[in-house]
Amino acid sequence: LEVCKWRVNAIRAEQASIANPPLSRAFAGACVMGYRVFILGGWTRDTAMKDLVALDLEQPDERRRRFKEEFALRLERETAARAVEDAMIAREREFELRLFLAKERKREAEERARMDDEHMFS
Repeated sequence: LEVCKWRVNAIRAEQASIANPPLSRAFAGACVMGYRVFILGGWTRDTAMKDLVALDLEQPDERRRRFKEEFALRLERETAARAVEDAMIAREREFELRLFLAKERKREAEERARMDDEHMFS
């Protein structure tokens, strides 16, 4: 008897957490995307419906498994993107350093040439 009471309470709690089902309708548009069915519009007896209803058909354990897989893939993708970004930043810094050193060498060469000219004229 206790098990039955517990099961009844569990079923009632589950029913309370579920939203009210959509109204029945005819001549509605429907589309399936993954584990969801989207229903748009339609007619009840004499009323045109202007709503969009999404029905999620995925089981909770399947959803958790999919979320874990998607999280792992997203983490891997973001890690790879971060590595590429870090490599690009390192290349930019290296390029800027090379430019700076080239400008410095040019400035030093010009300064040496001026000093040689000054030394020659003095």
